[in-house]
Amino acid sequence: MDSKLLVLSFLSCIALQCASANDILTSAMVTNWGLWGEFQHCPAGTKVIGFQLKTETWDAWDVVIDDTCLNGIKFYCGYPSSSGPGEPVDVITSSEGNWGKWGKIFWCDGRGFARGFVHRAVEATTANVDESATNNIRILCSEGTQFIEGDGERWGEWTTPRICQETQYICGLQTQIEPSQGLTSDDTALNNIRVECCDMTKEELVAYGIFNATSPH
Repeated sequence: MDSKLLVLSFLSCIALQCASANDILTSAMVTNWGLWGEFQHCPAGTKVIGFQLKTETWDAWDVVIDDTCLNGIKFYCGYPSSSGPGEPVDVITSSEGNWGKWGKIFWCDGRGFARGFVHRAVEATTANVDESATNNIRILCSEGTQFIEGDGERWGEWTTPRICQETQYICGLQTQIEPSQGLTSDDTALNNIRVECCDMTKEELVAYGIFNATSPH
């Protein structure tokens, strides 16, 4: 890789939490309730090209309903192409909460694939309020500089982005879900997210213009 590109890549990671080879990226743990589900992986060679959220809609007017907001995440795995994401090869999800409905599927543009994420979460409080933990996520695709925002809820603050290295892509998912706490206790459902970053092949690095086919590496 060109030395200038390496320097720029390093500097961009100073302000963000970036992965090293095959690292696991974990969301900023604003809350930490619940158990981690099984890690699920895209089929070998495929990349995350789309995502979908399961959300319980916030009902501010109903003081009886225990709102949980984000309850689950699906990643759509496939082969990016210049004509668009195409048909997914597989859909992966980890554990999910009991409430809400699956919303719209969001796709990366063109040859894009997921390489980073950030989540929106409500901080834990000691007050007698309805906690909802994670409310929404955004995915960063390779073909663009903007995060694609899901259709979750609007409460809480956006945290620090988690981004794979330039030579990697998201290939796995794990979620932390608080199980039902019963009728008399507060439920929060999805609390945190982990993704795995897989390395691109030499051929993919050349095809995406990250490496020059004639340069030594």
